[in-house]
Amino acid sequence: MRHKPRITLWVGVVFFCILIFIQGCSSLSSQPIPSKTWTYPDGYDPHGGYLDRVTFVVYPPEDEQLGLQALQANIIYAWDEHVSAENITELEAAPGVEVATEPGDLYRMFALDCGTFPMNITGYRRAIAFALDKYAVVQGSTDGLGLPQDCAIPRALTNWTYESQLTETYYAQDIVKANASLEAAGFRDLTSDGWRDYDADLSGTLTSGDKNSHEVAISFLYTGHIPLTNAITLAIEGLAKCGIRAYTVPWDPYDPIGRYYDVGTHTINLKESGDLFLLYHFFHSSTGANEWYFGGWRNDTYNQYAENLMAARTKEEVQYWTWKCQEILWYEQPMIVCYNDVFTNAYRTDIWEDYINMQGRNRIGNGYSLVHIKLKEEAGGPFGCFPTEYIMSLNEGLDTTNYLRSNSEYTKTVFQLVYERLWTYSPYDWTPQPSLAYAWETEATVASGDIQEGEKYTFHLFENATWHDGTPVTADDVAFSVSLGLQDPYNAENYQHVYKTNIVDNMTIEIFTNATGFFEWTRATGFTVYPAHIWSLPSSIFSWVPTVPELVGSGPYIFAAYVQGQYVVLDRNPEWHFAVSQPPRTPCPVTVDCFWCYPLLLGIIIIQVCILVYLVNRRRSRDASKK
Repeated sequence: MRHKPRITLWVGVVFFCILIFIQGCSSLSSQPIPSKTWTYPDGYDPHGGYLDRVTFVVYPPEDEQLGLQALQANIIYAWDEHVSAENITELEAAPGVEVATEPGDLYRMFALDCGTFPMNITGYRRAIAFALDKYAVVQGSTDGLGLPQDCAIPRALTNWTYESQLTETYYAQDIVKANASLEAAGFRDLTSDGWRDYDADLSGTLTSGDKNSHEVAISFLYTGHIPLTNAITLAIEGLAKCGIRAYTVPWDPYDPIGRYYDVGTHTINLKESGDLFLLYHFFHSSTGANEWYFGGWRNDTYNQYAENLMAARTKEEVQYWTWKCQEILWYEQPMIVCYNDVFTNAYRTDIWEDYINMQGRNRIGNGYSLVHIKLKEEAGGPFGCFPTEYIMSLNEGLDTTNYLRSNSEYTKTVFQLVYERLWTYSPYDWTPQPSLAYAWETEATVASGDIQEGEKYTFHLFENATWHDGTPVTADDVAFSVSLGLQDPYNAENYQHVYKTNIVDNMTIEIFTNATGFFEWTRATGFTVYPAHIWSLPSSIFSWVPTVPELVGSGPYIFAAYVQGQYVVLDRNPEWHFAVSQPPRTPCPVTVDCFWCYPLLLGIIIIQVCILVYLVNRRRSRDASKK
């Protein structure tokens, strides 16, 4: 009977193994982690920060195919660049990949030098617009991923653009209208050689005051860029049908002398909804941008409308004057808008969710998206059972680590996660939302002492907002950042009306401007806030190149590492004042493919039963032999 304990032990081991295996097969997913439901006014919830790390990998334009292959292979999770037409079908068929396509916030245009003959004549400029086939430009330049456009405000700004109100467009080539515009403006073939001359005195014959066809000819700046080449070729062909000579001139875009040809090519990108300001900044005859882009185009009625726009105090007034300005621009054509870009970006949705595609700019690289992306529940979300790293593409590396000196969209993509402003836009409707400030008030001011007539903006800061090194964010930082904004090489004009700041207490600051209007609050307060205790140290802000330890912000991610032209690494800031509390991570679940699980379980049970039968029979044989 001494074998009975051994048999009992074997039976216990068998059933213990079976129990463990069944438990392993059933533990196919972790228990869901309850997440707090946030509510916030105006439909936008700023709380987030689920990713432990955001890594930007630089894929230059020539490596586009490599980047798209990395996306499909799950090496990167978002391709934040324009996806060419030939790749869209392939990406849409890839498992776990989603392609977002919608009109973007930028457009391509020909800028006309309106200060020189014949571009200084409205009828001539309109003739160029009628002679250009914008549908053909879209097809040849973007493979159809664009929308013909006439107005100075792109379609993405649906409430502000006049595009939908147009009863006549320049979209399709119309040689009849082009010829009629030229005839009415005095451009006629006076020598019967098939090319138009300029009949300045309307005498019908070529006299000393007239211009011959060679003097009427215009030049297009040429860079060799294929989409641009297509647009210029179509423009020249259209003008030839109207009897106008046109030719190309090689051009270095960085050579300012080259601007003084007749037609330049430019891209206009609206970075914020407040950029309706461009209707003043680009086209009012008093601005330097007008001189640079359009050779000093002037229309006194337009100037008055643009001034009314900047002085407008209500959204309804802004709407009215925005449309009135665009009506004049549509007729005058100081620039020929060719097409509105269509953004196409691709990103993985097999384990990731809560992407935010901003209206008119669905690029995944917007800060709202990267703050809210998290793992799906079935993937262990929202934080996961191990640190999560989200990897996405950049077409270019950082142009500088000094954000104040940068004018790069790629640098902005990175630093919008490191630094913050007093307020930000809702990604859904572009209404102002809290960022470093939780509340603000606007008050009209009357001239008295050092106070000028205008407005006072009072901002109240979050008390729990801190810099990445643990130093509290205070009103001193905001006042210091206003002084930096006035030195901003790209945006200083936005703050030109700010003449005074007043620190009420550590968490409250007043900003005074000597101007009023719907746009003034946006312009005067839209600066980036920098830490005064770090940025005040360099002797020259503009020659300063901050090192990684000096890139201290207050935003959701901390600048951790980068190699120029290769990658940038940002780590989660758990002390961010909008950070969602991260619960303790649960153990990663044991995942077993149940297609093999149960047959294997059955096999183990059979083997264990056989062993048990063998042992029992062996014992019986021994007992029988003893008898």
